[in-house]
Amino acid sequence: MPGESLTWIYRWGRDWHPGEHGEKDNPCLNGIRITASERDAYAFVTPEGRTDFNTFEDLLQKRETKADKIFEKLCTRQPISNSEKEIFANYIQVMLKRTPERDRRMQALSDKTVKSFPWNLMGLHFAMQGDFGKSRQMFEMQKYFESDGGKKFLLNLTRVETYPELHEELAGMKWVFYVAPAETFFVTSNFPVIYERLDAGRLMFIFPIASNIALLAKSNGSDDLQYVDASSDEAFAINFLFIRLASGASSPEIYAPKAERWVWEIFNHSLGLNENQNLNLFQ
Repeated sequence: MPGESLTWIYRWGRDWHPGEHGEKDNPCLNGIRITASERDAYAFVTPEGRTDFNTFEDLLQKRETKADKIFEKLCTRQPISNSEKEIFANYIQVMLKRTPERDRRMQALSDKTVKSFPWNLMGLHFAMQGDFGKSRQMFEMQKYFESDGGKKFLLNLTRVETYPELHEELAGMKWVFYVAPAETFFVTSNFPVIYERLDAGRLMFIFPIASNIALLAKSNGSDDLQYVDASSDEAFAINFLFIRLASGASSPEIYAPKAERWVWEIFNHSLGLNENQNLNLFQ
């Protein structure tokens, strides 16, 4: 069920001034909607002019709800099976696509593809074959995909498309669930999954599951699906890398359960690691 949870929202490039006024305070205490999907986010206008609210929302919600029980297990530090890991890898792939930057990039690619497609040539080809129905359909399709409804339809297609190679890579990595010590927490952001290619093409990603649990996965390592009690320095290192990588995205925001100056300091690129807080976790 949709709900609202208060959290501290840190916005990049603003001075440290915690409070409850979103326009002037940073971080500001505000509500983040907790919902599997928003009704209008995946709505599009069909070629017939009807607004379709359900097709893509239902597909994504079906994928997301499969992970609900796994989330409950992870939040209570219960073991998960390899089959549950496969399901959760699918969920992570959905989360990787749920960012404004990714939508902008895919929309630009989609617009370029529609613009470069040889609609006129295809229409002429079918007309010369005497298939005037298909010829007319080419021009109707071009008009639709150039419309707002058609653009939204194509963007939604990229959101529900699955990539078997990426899934295989995610599911094949070594997953470790780090549990934050009582005095600290893990942050998250409007880019919920942060990943980076390391040397030799190896992949590493961080997915904060709750304020006290973060999934760290790498292409190498021996432990898999293990819970590890993180030290304060290890928790700081995970937050450090997560915030630094999120900072490189467009219009980044960091979400945290507390207003802590160190979060703001990392976010604004002025706080680094000390000699005890290293990135060996990510090697």
